Amino acid sequence: MIELIETAGFSPVVAGELGVSRTLLRMSSLLTQLNMKYNYNWLSG
Repeated sequence: MIELIETAGFSPVVAGELGVSRTLLRMSSLLTQLNMKYNYNWLSG
C-alpha cells in the first residue's frame, strides 16, 4: 500500500494500527466543529 501512495506523489506516514485512524478522524472532526462554532484558527490543529 505504501508503494501505491508514494507512486501517487504522496509521502505516507505510518501512524500505527487501523484503530489510530479512528482517533485521528475524530480529532479532525472536533477541530472542524470548534472552528465553525468559535471561529478557531484552522491551523491550530
